[in-house]
Amino acid sequence: MAFIKGSTRIEQPATYDAESHSLVCIAPEWAPALAILKEVEAALAAEAEAVPEGGEPPAPKPIELGEAGSDSIVEISLNGQQWTTDCKHFTFAADPLVQAVDPPTGPLEGGAPIKISGLNIGDGELKARFTKLPPAEEGVERTLPAEGEAEVVTADATAADGCADVTTPVFEGAAEPFDAAVQLSADGQVYGPSFAIFRYDAAPAKGKKK
Repeated sequence: MAFIKGSTRIEQPATYDAESHSLVCIAPEWAPALAILKEVEAALAAEAEAVPEGGEPPAPKPIELGEAGSDSIVEISLNGQQWTTDCKHFTFAADPLVQAVDPPTGPLEGGAPIKISGLNIGDGELKARFTKLPPAEEGVERTLPAEGEAEVVTADATAADGCADVTTPVFEGAAEPFDAAVQLSADGQVYGPSFAIFRYDAAPAKGKKK
């Protein structure tokens, strides 16, 4: 399979899946998108350094994706010489990067509407992932647990105007307050590397009795 955009052309091996009668391949790294990702990471680092201790981070600024956010053309070949000319499109997009959640706390039983803000949050349907974090140690930076080492739940999110709205999911059996790392994904498979902390508190949801 060939992914083509302007002067960029990347050929990627594919296999035939007889059950679905389709070709399957792994999308290649796309240089324009990787360049945008580096710009975003640099911008996030600069913003973090500019925030005074105890201060609020600045409002997220939209990032122009340019070529990274445009469709590439996908064509296929059985012999690597003759290619289709059907001009099917595939979009390479930068991962959504989470900066903040509002409000930052909610009831232990979930069900609270929150707004997630950050970068590269396009309009439409997204997936939000909540990863239960171990108790914080003073002076230690919070990091995501390794895959499979923490309880994870996901929820559908709806994005518009650079923010995503989601209802906090339930962590079954949770009896004590805890923090969860909140991430976003455009495809429900790959999640952006940045996250914000949401606190599941023991307080009951509004309108509910203890």
